[in-house]
Amino acid sequence: MTRIEPYLARLYRYAFSLSRDEEAAKDLVQQCALKALGAKSVPENEVSYRAWLFIILRNSFIDDRRRRKVTDTLIETDTDQENSLGMEFWGGDERFNQYPQRKAGDGKAHRA
Repeated sequence: MTRIEPYLARLYRYAFSLSRDEEAAKDLVQQCALKALGAKSVPENEVSYRAWLFIILRNSFIDDRRRRKVTDTLIETDTDQENSLGMEFWGGDERFNQYPQRKAGDGKAHRA
């Protein structure tokens, strides 16, 4: 039995409380275990070791959120560009021609 095994259930509960997703919680615990087992220096004291594990898990959660936020932002930017290029769809409807529209890239409003 490794030193981390007695804490796996607690780590999972904490990961689930952060992510609210079973699969994400399992992934977080796995990341935490890999980082802990691969660490060069490990706290000797059991209380410090447990706190260290929870810090690793929390930081992994934060890192994942940051990565996901950057990815989501990139996806939204691509979607916004596609939507602005698809404005011709609304050009045939008279109700939408009365409002200024933006052309992709020029930043100025113009009449369609």
